[in-house]
Amino acid sequence: AFYSHPESKVVADEYGIIITTSHCEPLLFNNAAQSEWDTKVDGDWNYGTNKERILPKLDNRVHEASPYENIYTVGLRGLHDEGMRGNFTREEKVKIVDQAMADQRSILQKYLQKPQNNIPQIYVPYKEALEVYNDGLKVPDDVTLVWVDDNYGYMKRLSNEEEQKRSGGSGVYYHASYLGPPHDYLWLCTTPPALMYEELSKAYKTGANRYWLLNVGDIKPAELCVQTFMDLAWNVDKFDYTNINHQQSRFLANTFGAEYEKSFQDILDNY
Repeated sequence: AFYSHPESKVVADEYGIIITTSHCEPLLFNNAAQSEWDTKVDGDWNYGTNKERILPKLDNRVHEASPYENIYTVGLRGLHDEGMRGNFTREEKVKIVDQAMADQRSILQKYLQKPQNNIPQIYVPYKEALEVYNDGLKVPDDVTLVWVDDNYGYMKRLSNEEEQKRSGGSGVYYHASYLGPPHDYLWLCTTPPALMYEELSKAYKTGANRYWLLNVGDIKPAELCVQTFMDLAWNVDKFDYTNINHQQSRFLANTFGAEYEKSFQDILDNY
């Protein structure tokens, strides 16, 4: 866990790195690590029945991290990357996540002591969290909605006209690798640049320009995806359907030599 080393946040700050977390780590708290959350000691990660144990953990993390630049995930999922814990109805889930989010924002206010719209916050409607959102969860207007792909490169949801008016705007959480059912892909770069352009430019054009997060576990085999994602994030308007498929040949030419770029393009186009 990042915060198991006290110097991690100091070094990140020295390098100008802003720390954020993904969909399942509220207020920078990583419950996947036993050093952070031990079910034998702390009990079940269930906000409906164990809130009194969960809240102090989140409070301590924000207290520790608040002097540094962070983007805070709000909301609630399960333990690590699981769905929300507890046998609750859909209506109950909405109420519990709503309460958890209000409690989390109170903690942020306590330590950062600035208006909520000046505290960078994201809500990531991933898997069952999207169902909770669709069932009526009211995400505060200043919180950035981070839309998610289906784990295989296709965006599941984008901002509608009303959501595009939100002051918090929106962003994307995109997979270049995935561990989970029904199919993992971890050691092959299987998402074509053309698909990435199709989906990410669509997201950008509907307002997802606030925050882009790429899930890439094993970096080496996914370098092409990483480069394409970063290039699109830097200047999505540079690309269109006539040039996006030059990403592969440019990537290969950077490795093997510019003189081979046309040959690489011919091979990729025709084989």
